[in-house]
Amino acid sequence: MDTEKKRLGEKGDIVSSCWRCGECCRSLVTGVKITQQEWEAIEEDINKLGLDPVTIQESKARLPTKGEDDLRRCVFLKGKNVCEIYDKRPEECRRFPIWTIEGGVMITFVVSYICPRAQALAMHLKEELPDWAKELLNGRPYRVVLI
Repeated sequence: MDTEKKRLGEKGDIVSSCWRCGECCRSLVTGVKITQQEWEAIEEDINKLGLDPVTIQESKARLPTKGEDDLRRCVFLKGKNVCEIYDKRPEECRRFPIWTIEGGVMITFVVSYICPRAQALAMHLKEELPDWAKELLNGRPYRVVLI
């Protein structure tokens, strides 16, 4: 595999590539938001964790985390940055390090510095958006912010 493909991922697409460094899963403040459908897909995995009923109930809105303050990590991150639910991970995980903020007519794509590919990704987004972002825009203006 050539260097450029390694940098961008198998598809040669910087937006969908992931270096599997685990920074996103180790730097959670509030936990990843999940939909009812996403929760149902991982419900069995959550129940296997042996969490208390309150935490399980709270996990219906956000993935459970462990640790304190900004050192919280996803409970599904194991070993050398292995996600135990990778094939079923929520959309917010799939899109990381990009978040969207909708306000009025403009949409802001926020790219998190937690990700080591953030700067290259932010520059790329200013020129070309992934399909999911184009659908979200529906012709509206946007900006890209790196934080």
